[in-house]
This record gives sequence, C-alpha cells and structure tokens, in this order.
Amino acid sequence: MSWSDTLRLSACGLVLGLAGCGFQPLYGDHGVATDVAPQLATVQVSQIGERFGQLMTNQLHDSFNPHSLRVAAAYQLDVGVTENKSDIADRADGTASRTNLSMIANWTLRRLSDGTIVTRGSVKAQTGHDVLVNEYANVVSGDTDEKQAVNECAEQIQTRVALYMQSLQAAK
Repeated sequence: MSWSDTLRLSACGLVLGLAGCGFQPLYGDHGVATDVAPQLATVQVSQIGERFGQLMTNQLHDSFNPHSLRVAAAYQLDVGVTENKSDIADRADGTASRTNLSMIANWTLRRLSDGTIVTRGSVKAQTGHDVLVNEYANVVSGDTDEKQAVNECAEQIQTRVALYMQSLQAAK
C-alpha cells in the first residue's frame, strides 16, 4: 500500500469517526436541520452604547446577516457590555508595565412576536499589552486590545445564538 493510499484511508476513517460521534457543522449546504444562516439573518441587533459597543453592534450585525438579506426580524438581541482596564506589574519607578482589559457582555435574545426571552447568557474576553515608553504605541495597543475583546465576545454570542437556532431546527 502506498503512502497516498494510507493517507486517503486515514482521512476516510477520520470523517467516519466524526460522523459517528454526532459532529455537525453549524453552517453549510449539508441539510436543512443544521443550516442556521437564514435564521441568524432574522436577528435584529439593538444598538449598544459607547465606542466599543458600536464596534460590537456592527460585528454582530455583519456576522448574523453577512449578505445583507432583506428579511423580517423575528428576534431582537440586546447586549450590555462592560469594560475594565487595570494596570499591573509595576516598574521600579512606580509606573505600570502591563495593562489588562477585561470585557463582559451580557446578552438576551427576545422573540419579537410575543416578547419572550428565548435565551440569554454572558461572555467574557480578556486581553492585554505591555506598556511602553512611547505613548502613541500604548494608545494603538489599547485600541487593538479593545477590538480583539469585542471580536471575541461577538463570536461567542454568535455561536451561542446559532446553537439556539440549531436546537429549534432539531426540535421540528
């Protein structure tokens, strides 16, 4: 048996193993039961305050409806975001050598037809950067930390909402 035949056999075994354990991707053209993209497009994201909230609103809107489909809203997603920055690891002169950023997003998904909260949760992201002598570099690093935390929280929220939509389809 050649090396390529062995590799093909191993790949087939891996695919069969994943199918046997109940693994199902959330997105794709693999059947109606797990394709949640059209249902995600029906989620209306409420505006979130603050600069980082605006970033998260845009990120969630784009991830739920990436093709800007015109569909009637069936759900409303409300998100409250808190951000906490803390300086740690003091230098000999008393200045901070590291800044950590912690972001917590509490979210609620509400069905618009009757106002019922169908699912809710809380997600957290933590980032940080070394504080440098150059203040401009610190501002850019802090901005990057904030964007990274927003992206992590938004991805976690999208995944949890997609899992809820998938459970609805499985129940049908």
